[in-house]
Amino acid sequence: MSELTPRQQQFLDQVVMLYQITGEPVHYSTVAERLGVSNSTAYEMLRVLEGKGFLSAGYVLGEGSGPGRSTVVFTPTSHGPDAEWEQVRSRILAALGRGEASDQELLQDILGRLPNSTSSLAYCAQVITALLLNVRTELRSRLGEHELIQAILSNNMPDMPSLNLLPGFALGLSFRERANRELRGRLVEATQEYQRRLSSLDARGRALLQEFLRNVVVKTQTSTPDG
Repeated sequence: MSELTPRQQQFLDQVVMLYQITGEPVHYSTVAERLGVSNSTAYEMLRVLEGKGFLSAGYVLGEGSGPGRSTVVFTPTSHGPDAEWEQVRSRILAALGRGEASDQELLQDILGRLPNSTSSLAYCAQVITALLLNVRTELRSRLGEHELIQAILSNNMPDMPSLNLLPGFALGLSFRERANRELRGRLVEATQEYQRRLSSLDARGRALLQEFLRNVVVKTQTSTPDG
């Protein structure tokens, strides 16, 4: 599966979101309207995504059109963002549940997969996990992790949602004298992309991520890796 550019990802996310809302194939003009681009630009981009295997094209009769007058519409394929999200979610929760790999092994595996992640939802989920693993590593030697991580998840901070608070909290812990600078640099880079992709998600996507965050926290509190 070909890697997507940020621009292509933006168009794909829109098609997926519209398809999830309506349950029907998406016309390129709807995508064009939402993104503020011309119909021709949207059409060409969706054709590119079709060629990469993320969308499939079909034809339906247009409203008020005569016999034989059809218009092209697009549907996300099984290789699209939701499929990757489910795979990432299942893989991470299973790995944390087994507790066979150390935090560092799992963290390095996740960071290695990030460049190939085409789904914004899956990308954000992996960064969330990487940050929490780093938090656990830092807190293990200094503070009680349960209370601080619970603060991240608290619903009593409406101005600082967990999904936005976590990166700053996690990166702040890594800025210490003994921290691995290479790892810190990779986390900073991943977090910057995380913030960009998080802003592109709709309410449903954010809700899925929030629930995923809670599940990962539960797993990291109950599993006992060798570090």
